Amino acid sequence: IFFRKIMFSCICRHRSHVSNLHGSHYEVQENEQSGQELSDDNEEEDEIMNVQVDKNLALAHDIPRILKLALLKETGALAVRDVVPHRVCDSLRELILRASDAPNPEVSDINEAENRMDVHLPVSGVTKRLMQHIVHDQQDVLHHFFPKVQEVQVVEHSALVSWKGAKPQPWHCDIGEEDTTNTPMISIGLAVQDIAPNMGPLEVLTEEYKHLMQMAVPKGTVYFWDNRKAKHRGGANVSDQKRCIFYFSLIPKGAPHPEGPTYSLRKSDESLHFFTL
Repeated sequence: IFFRKIMFSCICRHRSHVSNLHGSHYEVQENEQSGQELSDDNEEEDEIMNVQVDKNLALAHDIPRILKLALLKETGALAVRDVVPHRVCDSLRELILRASDAPNPEVSDINEAENRMDVHLPVSGVTKRLMQHIVHDQQDVLHHFFPKVQEVQVVEHSALVSWKGAKPQPWHCDIGEEDTTNTPMISIGLAVQDIAPNMGPLEVLTEEYKHLMQMAVPKGTVYFWDNRKAKHRGGANVSDQKRCIFYFSLIPKGAPHPEGPTYSLRKSDESLHFFTL
């Protein structure tokens, strides 16, 4: 089998192995035919296991399928840039700001809620089309995360907003250790603006909790985090800007809901939104 190496530039700071997601370094062993569909799921799984990932999280753009899946498997998180057009991000950010600035917004109970909120958004034509676009565009990721699942349902649909003075949240996984459902659940976030390191971006620790990845990403970036595996938090916002992230979460249709997540989908929308993979 012919192998080739793909190298990404690495940005790390001192001994804490902090990675700012303007690029990371990987040494990848990839089959020359990996762009094609593999006929056997086990063969693809073996290939994913053989990819060498250095535990930093990629800010990915047109990276090979096998590398994307290996990153999600290894770290529990993945960021892919240029998925959503900027004009759509701008419109959605305006919607989020209106919702967060409204009197008595509908919000979830979250950690370190001072100067931070998880504001519920109604499912509209705009957000429904947006979710459909992301699901379609990133089908390879979702097929791998939900093997043999034909339909998924939306169980969270809201925006994470923080502003100056927000403190870092405690590290946590969204699904608690007490959960017994074994239901897979993934959250998909969209950066509706350019997010700088001082704006309190999402921060993710690898499974071994030795490497910190900071989601300081450009507008239009979509990122995934495994609600069981990815230990994460919202960072401290010391900037003069509100940081807004739209996100939604998926589980297999009809599966029992795991314990722990906020389930921010509005009650009126709970039975309405499913996607075919």
